[in-house]
Amino acid sequence: MGPLYFAFVILAYFILSTHADVDYKMIGSNMVLQRNSDKTKLWGKVDASFKSAVLLRITHTASKKDDEYKVTASEDGNWVVKLKPYPEGGPYDITVYTSRTTTYSNVMFGDVFFCSGQSNMDFSVLNSKDGEKDKQDSINYPNLRLIHIKPDSNEQVLDNISDGIWQVSSPDSIGGYWTGGFSAVCYYYGRELYQHFNGTVPIGLIESAWGGTRVEAWVSEQGINACRKKASVRTGSKSHNQNSRLYNAMVAPVFNYNILGVLWYQGENNAGDTPFMADFECYLGNLVSSWRRGWGIEYLPFMIVQLANWKSGTNWPVIRAAQERVASSKNVVLATCVDIGDPKEVHPADKKPLSHRLFLNALKVVYNYKDIVTSGASLTNITADASGKVEKITLTFNTKHSLKVRGTSGCTSCCNNANFNAFQVLTDQKRFAWDAETVIKNNQVIIQTPIGDEEFVIQVRYAWYESPECMLYDGDELFPVLPFSVDI
Repeated sequence: MGPLYFAFVILAYFILSTHADVDYKMIGSNMVLQRNSDKTKLWGKVDASFKSAVLLRITHTASKKDDEYKVTASEDGNWVVKLKPYPEGGPYDITVYTSRTTTYSNVMFGDVFFCSGQSNMDFSVLNSKDGEKDKQDSINYPNLRLIHIKPDSNEQVLDNISDGIWQVSSPDSIGGYWTGGFSAVCYYYGRELYQHFNGTVPIGLIESAWGGTRVEAWVSEQGINACRKKASVRTGSKSHNQNSRLYNAMVAPVFNYNILGVLWYQGENNAGDTPFMADFECYLGNLVSSWRRGWGIEYLPFMIVQLANWKSGTNWPVIRAAQERVASSKNVVLATCVDIGDPKEVHPADKKPLSHRLFLNALKVVYNYKDIVTSGASLTNITADASGKVEKITLTFNTKHSLKVRGTSGCTSCCNNANFNAFQVLTDQKRFAWDAETVIKNNQVIIQTPIGDEEFVIQVRYAWYESPECMLYDGDELFPVLPFSVDI
């Protein structure tokens, strides 16, 4: 075979590859589409030579009742069909008629969540506590569906993920993914929702995570530019960790796929970068706003995980405080992990307690359940009274219960109301008092600390450590009082 033959083959391949229909990998058999929403849509791209209307048929597998949608593709071949709101249920067959016929089977309508971040979000079920048992159990949730987006980065905004396939929950789908298995945090969260609804609401989980990544890589270029006026420009990152690279390849291609909420677990890789600590809050806030713009949902619920307790962390209290401030905006909530991590391991193996907190947050912010507790008591008032060589500081918290001291996952038996070392004070002479006497009385904490002549306390810190050992709790509630640093 001579050179002309090979030239013909290359030309034919080029023509076919540039004019064939495009398969968008977010769409496939076994997927869950968002129920009860007028924002749910399907999309595609046809050969530019295809001039007829695109026909889409949705058929209920059992009843055989179907709906038809017709749409004309744009000049470049792109088409989008907005679906009418469908209630939870299925299965459905969805057939798309263009120059070819494509059928997606076993499709359900339910609730869809996007799980993203770095390694603690990517940490798999198989590596988690009881992972093998949960892997075998996964077969019991047939309408829990998973797709794991393959890690990818790009300088330009893409319209298609690099790879991924929707699968029914099973031992194979739990274990057979790019980085060793599906996200434990995401899976346990989705499983608890599934159980809460007694299996009547299908749950779709999208994992898009990459270990060791920085928040900047997940923020849109517009979001980055909004921060640059007041943030330092960081250079020298690995290619996939540079500004917007992961947003372009692992987030933006999903924007056409309607979702109900986001789970975000990241911050470890930004914590160790001291010169850029002030930038983190701006980037995280713009991550939330840029993703909401992308999905076209003004107050898309965001559930942010606050960093866990880890003794080797650097600047983790600062990151936690920034996460809490971002979580103060509308429909953004915080699931703290500060007391349920592993002080000796950056990747806590037991993900179920955190997933349960995320589940409770979802009941509150996504499903609007009333009287759901998702946080501990918060500080409402602080007073200081200096008398002689001792200054008395009284902190009041918004709880009707008596505050209790409990040890965190790193020190479950070393703390009680009489042995409590979580508070520090800073004076105008810049001296921390580690040995301040602390008394708990109902909903108040009273600190008495020795001071020098003409010295005054100007700041109080609580649980301001990489790995707090003792924390305050609102009676017997699940959640601790969050760490804080407050000026007097």
